[in-house]
Amino acid sequence: MSVLDRTGRDERAAGEYDERISPGVVAGYGAVAAGAVVLVLFAVLLVGWVTDPRSGGSWMSVLGLSGDVWALAHGGRVHAPVVGSITFAPLLATFAAIVLARTAARPVLATGTRRGLWPTTGAFAGGYAVAGVAISALGYLGPATPSPVYVIPGALLVPLIGFVWAIARDKDDDSPLRAEMIAQYDRVPPMVRKAVRPGLEGLAALTGLGALIVLIAVLTHLARIGAVSGTLDMGLVGAVMLWGGQLTALPNGVAWATTWASGGGLQIGPVDLGIGQVTPGTLPAFPALGGIPEAGPLSSLMLIAPVAVVAIGAAIGWRVVSRTSLLSSVTNKLTQAAVASAIASVTMVVLALVGRAGLGDNAMAYVGPTPLSCLLLIVEVMGAALLTTTLVHWLRSSH
Repeated sequence: MSVLDRTGRDERAAGEYDERISPGVVAGYGAVAAGAVVLVLFAVLLVGWVTDPRSGGSWMSVLGLSGDVWALAHGGRVHAPVVGSITFAPLLATFAAIVLARTAARPVLATGTRRGLWPTTGAFAGGYAVAGVAISALGYLGPATPSPVYVIPGALLVPLIGFVWAIARDKDDDSPLRAEMIAQYDRVPPMVRKAVRPGLEGLAALTGLGALIVLIAVLTHLARIGAVSGTLDMGLVGAVMLWGGQLTALPNGVAWATTWASGGGLQIGPVDLGIGQVTPGTLPAFPALGGIPEAGPLSSLMLIAPVAVVAIGAAIGWRVVSRTSLLSSVTNKLTQAAVASAIASVTMVVLALVGRAGLGDNAMAYVGPTPLSCLLLIVEVMGAALLTTTLVHWLRSSH
């Protein structure tokens, strides 16, 4: 066989292979990703149901609960008897779903399909969303009533992020999807692309600030958290499930704490947690809520939090100037500072709002950041970044 014959055969085989990778197959991979999430949830909940002698119902109710948790993790809501409507997206579970979506996207990238970036991404996300609506409907097997329509936005966004993440981390330089995404990214103005890294660094700093606040709140109220946990007679398995569930909500607490640091406060049901005072109110016996300070005025040291937020914004502005040529115009630098600070602050606000919680229509109907805290976080970070950029540019230009 000649080299030309062998090359022609390889090209025909590659073309046939590409033709087999239809949008339906890509959508199937998306559906598999959605199914993998609910299988993991079902396995965890089933272990708790089997090992706890006090658990009631059948394994079908466990499957229904898995569908409910899947829906909540994707921004959906369920209606439980007596309690009412429940809204709560444990962000760690949402991130786990994104990771599974990324894993399921890898075989699609390995096929070398040449159907285009957005058609392939749309097919993958569409398959995930269709399967997600069906999975959320499993909640009808349990006592709670799901609302599948509320799942659709999250069921489209999660696979979209996972698929794009998989392409961005693809090691195959010959991947047509990766090449197309790089080509589209290159169309973004250079000043915007240069702002991505300082923006992500600022987002990491804001996340670290929120995590520090949560850590301080937990360490200073360990006794109360333990006392609340002790009042819940749940057994070993129940305690593990309870604390595991609270762990999945840790990113929510970090995002809320970061918005609180702006000075605008948090609303935790009937309790308003401000930067200087906590209003009285009755909260449910939930261990994580034991970390909330007692009602009354708070220490003046809490004012350090808004200062830290402003300092992070200033650091973003300084990083932008340090990464930019001295001859670059102030307009260019301010544009980069605005984009970078927006990446950091707006992303954190979005996470805090997506991670909000609600329980029924009464006192605990809303748990999350106040509109003022969201606005203040964006204004403080962006304002400090722009002011620092202008000041450092002027100082460097005057020498």
